[in-house]
Amino acid sequence: MCRMSRSSAIPEPDRISRITDAVIDEVREWQNRPLDKSYPMIYKSWESHWDDLTEFYKYPEGIRRAIYTNTAIESLNFQLRQVTKNRLIFPTDEAILKILYLAIQNASEKWTMPIRDLGQAINQFAIEFGTERVPLL
Repeated sequence: MCRMSRSSAIPEPDRISRITDAVIDEVREWQNRPLDKSYPMIYKSWESHWDDLTEFYKYPEGIRRAIYTNTAIESLNFQLRQVTKNRLIFPTDEAILKILYLAIQNASEKWTMPIRDLGQAINQFAIEFGTERVPLL
């Protein structure tokens, strides 16, 4: 069953495809871009580093938010799950590429935004670790 858009006689899925086709060249360019030689990655399995995780929860919320917010890969994974979670099927491989590309573009814009309540977090870091290690703003 194909729903029709009220604003157009073009069926809605076809209309969405036409709109997203505008980014397919960007998607292909992005897929074929030269990659860096290496990408830093930290991996901690929950079983072997359980003490590190429980230590994380001992900090006040402002510190936890600053640490978690700075975990870019976690943020990106969350956003990718958000755009794919309600779609059981993608009609083509190209459809999933387009939606993931657009989600990554949207996420990358947020990486340059300041951390919410950063001043509060810095003050909590200063209390926790001392002003000689964390100068107050």
